[in-house]
Amino acid sequence: MKRLLLIIALVPQWALAHCPISFEIDGETYCTQVQWLSGDKKVAGQLESTNTTSPYLIPKGDVPQKWIYSRAEFTIWRDGDASHASQNPAGLRIFPYMIMEDGHHHGTSYDFSWNAEEEKFSLYNMSLQTMRGCWSLRWTTTDTNDLLETSQPLLNIKNYSNLDAAQNLEMDGFCAQETSPGDGHGDHHHH
Repeated sequence: MKRLLLIIALVPQWALAHCPISFEIDGETYCTQVQWLSGDKKVAGQLESTNTTSPYLIPKGDVPQKWIYSRAEFTIWRDGDASHASQNPAGLRIFPYMIMEDGHHHGTSYDFSWNAEEEKFSLYNMSLQTMRGCWSLRWTTTDTNDLLETSQPLLNIKNYSNLDAAQNLEMDGFCAQETSPGDGHGDHHHH
């Protein structure tokens, strides 16, 4: 009976110590959780919040005045820390990246910052344009450029708010087959 009570007492700690997405920096394993927020649109050159949930895939041919810029927040903690105490690893930068069906790959416009008051990272002003490929979020601590070769994958972007279930399923299928960094296409980087 004592053993059962001990197990019951420890279960909440195990449940809180989960790690939705893990990545390693200098031998330390970190966890993150991504929260997609309402996107922004530009009105008279300024970003204004919309009621449109991110991630949002900007339709091909849409004029910039109609673009919805995606936004996300990241809380980062050390793996195994049940309290999820927020961490700010030195030099961490998360950015959106496209790997195209034809093997080319490139970044896009975005802003990334640390909010010390909320102890979260923000990724915003992302223009995720429709193209034949897979948008992902990548991370780096070593480079100020958005390069495939000096970054690591964090996650493939899924469940776009402006795609229907069949379109999202098709996108997920393509992203599952996405070419990896070691596929020999490293020399096709575009800015």
